Parts: sequence; C-alpha cells; structure tokens
Amino acid sequence: MTFDRDEQYLHDVLQAGLPTAGADLWPAVAEALPAGQARQRRRARAVRLAVCLGAPLLLAAGALLGRAEFT
Repeated sequence: MTFDRDEQYLHDVLQAGLPTAGADLWPAVAEALPAGQARQRRRARAVRLAVCLGAPLLLAAGALLGRAEFT
C-alpha cells in the first residue's frame, strides 16, 4: 500500500499528541479510506461526458446564430 498526501496528512494529524500504542492501527484506518483511483476515474468519466455532450450543443448553437460555417 502506498500513502498519498492526504493519507499522510490524516496519519500525522491523528498521531499528533497521542501516546504511542503497542500496535500500529494505521493500516486498519487506511483500508477504510475511500479509494482515490475510483474517484479519479469517476471524475474523468464525468468530464468526458460533459465534453461529448457540450461540443455538439455549442456547434448547434453557433449554427443557429449563423456564426459557424460548415464547409
């Protein structure tokens, strides 16, 4: 498992000022965190959908306004 910046920040904040325990509980906490890759894929899919839907709408609006020229 690799730590990203947010996980490291959360780890540091949770560990600050706490007495040390006999066992490291961070792996259990890290497993419960949402996966960053899934969120990133969802965001990329949403952007791709917005571009695919937005581009034809902008072309149609330009054609209706007479500013787009199709050759």
